[in-house]
Amino acid sequence: MKLNKVTNQRNSDMLLKAVFDSEKTKECKLLLKKQNQVTEFFSENTAKAYLGSEEKYTYETLVKFVKQFVSSQARPYQVDVASFAKKAVKPRHVVKAFVDAYNYANADLYSAKTNQKNSDEEKALSLLFVSNNPGEVSELELTYRKQTVLSEAVNFARNLQILPPNIANSEYLAKKVENELSEYANLEVKVLDKEQIEDLNMGLLLSVNRGSMYEPRVVVIEYNGNKESEEKTVMVGKGITFDSGGYSLKPARSMLGMKFDMSGAAIVASTMMAVAEFKPRVNLSAVLCLTDNRVNGDASLPDSVW
Repeated sequence: MKLNKVTNQRNSDMLLKAVFDSEKTKECKLLLKKQNQVTEFFSENTAKAYLGSEEKYTYETLVKFVKQFVSSQARPYQVDVASFAKKAVKPRHVVKAFVDAYNYANADLYSAKTNQKNSDEEKALSLLFVSNNPGEVSELELTYRKQTVLSEAVNFARNLQILPPNIANSEYLAKKVENELSEYANLEVKVLDKEQIEDLNMGLLLSVNRGSMYEPRVVVIEYNGNKESEEKTVMVGKGITFDSGGYSLKPARSMLGMKFDMSGAAIVASTMMAVAEFKPRVNLSAVLCLTDNRVNGDASLPDSVW
């Protein structure tokens, strides 16, 4: 799947344009006038998206349409950005909405299905914007790049979250994060193993880990963007790769989905990816505490003191 950057060149894909009820053109009479409905005119290689009242049109209206559109997209399109920019909805908002929704809907996420089809060509999308104002064009290009970086970070977190717990254990996640974030020259990544965690007397993490067959890990990610300052912000991400509750065992209905208890760790790791790309003038660190919480003969008891 591919979302091409903003261009001022018309290509051969079907052109998607927004239409509102105030417009009185010949094509408008042929539209299916249902909110967010797209009518395709193959003779003109154009598709018209009916968005209802221009007076009631907002960014939220746009986002709702775009999410619906990209989730059911069946062919390559080129988006006429200017046609979606009305009133308070600026061209940069249109670019943001399409980049965010497209990259979210078409993320390459883990799946164990064996019959997935490759629809890269079908899902191609590009953004068309013609302007004589260089500043406006530069703003849209910047928006495209910014939202692409954020989308990639979001999808990195989503991919970690969606992995099943029999794959994404503490050791696997630590190595995955280390491998991905070590690619950034402005990030320093350090992984603490069980022995180092014991040396630091991190008793509570070790307590939760006692019932696990996998060692705990602590991943520390450092970004120093302002060496002149001693101030630092630290984000701590909860990384329980599966939380059974231990001896305080959860009931069956509360057990499903407990693989997502590592979402805090996934989110702070992905945040550091975006920070590495944007290079802000700040000092920022992320700490990921990783283990699962299981039951075995040596698991921590509720009255234990660590």
